[in-house]
Amino acid sequence: MKIKVALLDNNVVYLNKISNALKSNYGQKLDLYIFTSKETLLQSINLSDLHVLIVNKLMFDFQEIADIKIAKGYFSESKEISEINNFKAINKFQKINDFLEEILNLYEECFERISINKTNSNQAKIISYTSFSGGTGTSTIAISEAISKTKKGFKVLYLNLEYFDSTDVYFKNHQDTSFSNVVFLLKKDDMNLASKLEKNLSKDDNGVFYYSSPIILLDKLEINNIDDINKLITALKQMEFDYIIIDRNIDFSIVEKTIFDLSDSLRFVVDGTKIGNYKFLKLINSLSLVDKRENSSICQKIGIIYNKMSSSFNNTIQNKEIPVLAIVNKYNASDDKMLIDEIVSKNVLTNL
Repeated sequence: MKIKVALLDNNVVYLNKISNALKSNYGQKLDLYIFTSKETLLQSINLSDLHVLIVNKLMFDFQEIADIKIAKGYFSESKEISEINNFKAINKFQKINDFLEEILNLYEECFERISINKTNSNQAKIISYTSFSGGTGTSTIAISEAISKTKKGFKVLYLNLEYFDSTDVYFKNHQDTSFSNVVFLLKKDDMNLASKLEKNLSKDDNGVFYYSSPIILLDKLEINNIDDINKLITALKQMEFDYIIIDRNIDFSIVEKTIFDLSDSLRFVVDGTKIGNYKFLKLINSLSLVDKRENSSICQKIGIIYNKMSSSFNNTIQNKEIPVLAIVNKYNASDDKMLIDEIVSKNVLTNL
């Protein structure tokens, strides 16, 4: 479900600017209508069908529609003004994510609890990436798949749950939020958790959604427990993502077992070296024992993605029970972003 929002003001330039920004960044959340005259507004739309109406006080007095239950706010040109005639004042000149938050807050105050994307609840497919050792390029491959899926028109969240989060190395952060905000919200135990988490999302230029690296890396340890991970995944699945791609270092903990159980698919990134293949097979043997002992199905979800492959030095594992999802060659890119662009351009992860 999208929130239906109408804006009324006599400044055409401002309305076009705010409308373009909202549609570009949050078109999946809002149905937006803009008007420059009260008459056109009343003739064009049934006010009762709206969720949020924000108007210029000099053009429309809410006393005229006191009996219509929708969220109402007056435009203000000063951040110092919080109310106008007992209605919320919305500062016209603020960051676009702050403007969206004002809209969501108006909605929640009127309709009690936000229900954006409720119809798509629990539809997101969860793909978890991990590796038994560093240096295999797990994050590079995970992000490359996220971008590849986005290019196909899917809405994708890249969720880095590594303790040493490197998200900001790959993505350009456009917001003043980070995963530290996520940790705070999980600990706050807010009943509107999904909508609050959604407000803290960032969106990279390539279309992938993500949470910026936490201010303090140790913040991740605060949610290293089953309850918080379950709360986080449950809330994220209430949003309208097609895919949630989790990136996490393997640690054989009960939390990791929970993430594996919640995942639809598990991707192990292997570099094809002799020692790498040996370690991976030992890992699979261990996970098979876990499946037998706990009657779980972790191994059935596992697929291999070979990375940094060279015909001279790397070999695939001869095990028909483990599907090979993709083979990514070794590229001579000067940095990680260029490497991701190269992998995406080859379409090797497009159809996973």
